[in-house]
Parts: sequence; structure tokens; C-alpha cells
Amino acid sequence: MALARSQIDGAIRDALRIVSKEQVVALLFDTYDEATEEAMAWIHENLLSPIGMRLFQSVVVVVAGRPPLPEAGRWDPYVGTTTLQPFTVEHIGDYLRKRNITGEDPAALLRLTKGKPGLLAGIAANLLPAPSTQTDDW
Repeated sequence: MALARSQIDGAIRDALRIVSKEQVVALLFDTYDEATEEAMAWIHENLLSPIGMRLFQSVVVVVAGRPPLPEAGRWDPYVGTTTLQPFTVEHIGDYLRKRNITGEDPAALLRLTKGKPGLLAGIAANLLPAPSTQTDDW
């Protein structure tokens, strides 16, 4: 299993080296804070470290999440940071209105989600009415 993983990882790095000579390659990872330790290690070992060693010519990796990257200081020349503030009760009310979700208490959803937009989106998706599958006019 370790040999197969090593071969796959090497093939991915080789492909990125080849493709990045011809064009920019962008890899986007969202919710990094929810990734497993194994996934975080893989991103670090197979993407970030080779970028830091300049093995890829035009590879851009965007990692979105709450925790800092391992060896944070090492990445300072490459890292841009921004913060997203949690939603307020007003944001949640606006979001519900734009999604046409009625009958829900924005303050209760704020307490439940702690203002996290992704969590609110998941809950809101479950609050939307199911599409009608009825084809009869009556």
C-alpha cells in the first residue's frame, strides 16, 4: 500500500511539474480545518513543500480554513491572509430572505451556527421546500 501511494503521489507531482511549465495550475482546498490529519499532511508534503522548493513553475494552491499552515513562518512570502467575520443576526435574516426561507428565527440560527456561513448554508438547504415531483394539474 505504501509503495502504491508513493507512486501515485510521485505521478501527481510529475504531472504538476509538466503541466505547470505550460500553464498556471490552481488547486483550491476549502474547509481545511475539517480535513483529516492525513489530508493536511498530504497537501503539505505533496503540494506546499514542492512549491517552497520551487519544483513547480506555476502552481497556485489556495487553502481556506481556520488553522494556520504547518511551519507558518516558512510560508510568509507566499501566504496572503484574510479573516471572515461570523454572520450576525442581521446577516442571517438577510440570507434567509434571499433564499425565500420563512418562519425561521435568525437569532436561534445564530445561536445554533455561531455565525458560521457554511453551517448556515447546510441548515438552510434542509429548510428549503423539496421540489415538487407531482406532474398532475390537480
